[in-house]
Amino acid sequence: MNITDDRTPQQRDTHTRAVVGTCRVLSGTSFTDGGPSYAAWAFDETTNAADLMRRIERRGDMLRVRMVDDLRNYRPRGHLSIYLVSGGAA
Repeated sequence: MNITDDRTPQQRDTHTRAVVGTCRVLSGTSFTDGGPSYAAWAFDETTNAADLMRRIERRGDMLRVRMVDDLRNYRPRGHLSIYLVSGGAA
């Protein structure tokens, strides 16, 4: 598993919840060694989780969008990119 994480070490403690989707574009490519690719938008308690979830579900490149309550314990098989949601923006 390869993880790319945009959060700072401090944000890894505060932005632990995330909306995760399977990336339709990168999954199965040489970038992921033929495996799945996941994108996660990490957020803190100031973010409206339901609104963020709706916005990610509307993206055409995301499949199987779901909520992850604790990224510290999330271990998908494949590539994972974690993006920081700041001020509710994704």
